[in-house]
Amino acid sequence: MLKLLKVLAWILLGFVLCPVLGLVALWSTEPQTASEATKRLTRMHVRSIEHGLELYRLDHGRFPTTAEGLTTLLSPSTDETDGYLRAVDLYDHWCRAYRYTSPGNANPGSYDLCSLGQDGSEGGENEDADICNDRKPE
Repeated sequence: MLKLLKVLAWILLGFVLCPVLGLVALWSTEPQTASEATKRLTRMHVRSIEHGLELYRLDHGRFPTTAEGLTTLLSPSTDETDGYLRAVDLYDHWCRAYRYTSPGNANPGSYDLCSLGQDGSEGGENEDADICNDRKPE
């Protein structure tokens, strides 16, 4: 029962509250360029994927391996008919697949999750900068 409550709390926080609060934050700030808005939306999207990964970890006791990848999150959870993510969630706002590594290099206790930014190449500055999770080892 406690596990179910935890899962429901993560679902409420990750898939309902965070995106809504993120959109409110986007609309309440000064006008932005399309590039800045896309980067902010991608950062919010990375957080949503992190919530799906956390739900997967709660159900399976681990994060998906690099070989399993994010596509594993499309499979139904243990007590649901829907997956942890939708297929569209596997791509950033430049229509490129997110880079996922587990265990991660920057986060060896968990995973690395990155969008390679507008240019699609590792590294870069400004609109070309990578957008990665900031999860630290547990």
